[in-house]
Amino acid sequence: MKRYYIILIITIGIIVLSVLVLRPRAHRLARAHVNLKTAVEDHPLNCFSCHLYTRKNGFIAKLIDVDYYSP
Repeated sequence: MKRYYIILIITIGIIVLSVLVLRPRAHRLARAHVNLKTAVEDHPLNCFSCHLYTRKNGFIAKLIDVDYYSP
């Protein structure tokens, strides 16, 4: 059982270290992508503003576009 804890701790350590090392590069790539697609440098770094499903008809749109009635 102790062996599994050691393997788990090493695996979690490798994942945390990988995230800390790769995060700055991923942020720069995301910023470059947003700047390229929007042609401005002050657009928020939010993937949902461009990559959100916005189709007006179809099965998924019926699930997303629910009519809400205010009281």
